Amino acid sequence: FRLMVDLKVDPDRMTYTIIMKSFSDQRRPDEVVRIFKQLDASAFGGADKIAFNCLIGAHGKAGQLEEAEEAYNQMLKRSIEPDSVTFNSMVRACCSIKEPRKAVLFVKRACAKQIRIAPALADVTVKMCIAAEEFSECKSMLKSMKQAGVEGVDIAERFVEERRVASTQKEKSVGLERAKFWIGLPNKYYDQDWKK
Repeated sequence: FRLMVDLKVDPDRMTYTIIMKSFSDQRRPDEVVRIFKQLDASAFGGADKIAFNCLIGAHGKAGQLEEAEEAYNQMLKRSIEPDSVTFNSMVRACCSIKEPRKAVLFVKRACAKQIRIAPALADVTVKMCIAAEEFSECKSMLKSMKQAGVEGVDIAERFVEERRVASTQKEKSVGLERAKFWIGLPNKYYDQDWKK
């Protein structure tokens, strides 16, 4: 880039985007922001969808969800329509810092626009929801995916339901053992003491 400037070759929009992508892959979001601002202030008419996607992706890869959301909202304010790359980057950002509710929100927004989320990201989102016991959120996301025509959702729905039932049974079992403990009946807490 500096060589181009030294040779007085004007960088174009593609040059800026390639440099942003390179810094994004290196997990250097501050550099991406710097180049983004230069592009936005250039004579090319401001940043476009590709530049915004690079910016959102850079923040997502670095686990900077707040900054990714700011870029996403700025994109919407400029009437730039988010695409598959945008939504996948936002879901990735949410997953990187384990924010299942926000990940579900962006999956649902993508589905509302008939945009598909990468299967690996959808799987991570489902697993993250299960780990956080956000079963209703997960089910609503899967419903949106099904309405958008995503295949294989039935299997995920069964998996989520199995985990929900298992979680409920575990809670009942723990509650029962606690009740037994407090009223002095044999329980798992003092199982050895009762066997003597």
